[in-house]
Amino acid sequence: MPRTPVERAVSRWTAIIIPLIMIGSAAYGTWCIVVKVAVEYLLNPPKSYRRNFHIHPRHGAAIAVLVLYFILLFLMAITYFRTLQVIWMDPGYIPLGNASQKGGIPGPEFTAKDAFVCDSNGKPRFCDHCNNFKPDRTHHCSEVERCVRRMDHFCPWAGGIISEHNMKFFLQFLFYGFFYNLFLIVTIGVLMQERKRKVSRYFCFLASFISFAIFGSGPLLDYKSGKPTKS
Repeated sequence: MPRTPVERAVSRWTAIIIPLIMIGSAAYGTWCIVVKVAVEYLLNPPKSYRRNFHIHPRHGAAIAVLVLYFILLFLMAITYFRTLQVIWMDPGYIPLGNASQKGGIPGPEFTAKDAFVCDSNGKPRFCDHCNNFKPDRTHHCSEVERCVRRMDHFCPWAGGIISEHNMKFFLQFLFYGFFYNLFLIVTIGVLMQERKRKVSRYFCFLASFISFAIFGSGPLLDYKSGKPTKS
């Protein structure tokens, strides 16, 4: 059923706010890995750690953690920003037309085909909102009020519409985001076992939990349950 203006506005604002939160969480996770883990724990552990727990500087481990972390962060970030770039520029919008086109003749995009999805009159499906014929697998997105070619779903985690133009980047983002979160959680989880101070333990766990909740579960669940929003 058609969505109300309030629902569309909420979806659009959510698609703006959530990407900013995701970027902030990645920055926070980076600070935890670089400052709290690599520098203050692996490279230069406090004297009390060296004296009481026999935890000494481990330069090789610090370098390995930083290299692997930034490789995964780069791969995840570049695919995420490519997804956003396509969303902001053109996810595959069908040009807007005018009401007079409804009774007209479809363009060469349809007449050159041997077969296409049509209505009861034998003409291509027509969108009364965009006033244009709809190519196969085109859906009208209620959030942006435009027809989108091969639209999959509207994803607030990715910042907008997922369609044929950015599906590859979106799936790559899910793939690299999974391993980014896995690396972050395993690394912090292993090093947590060595730390005996309660505040530091929960501090690091918070970083991994926030990162997984935002980058891991959110987009994946949204992709699994997302459906084109039609009107």
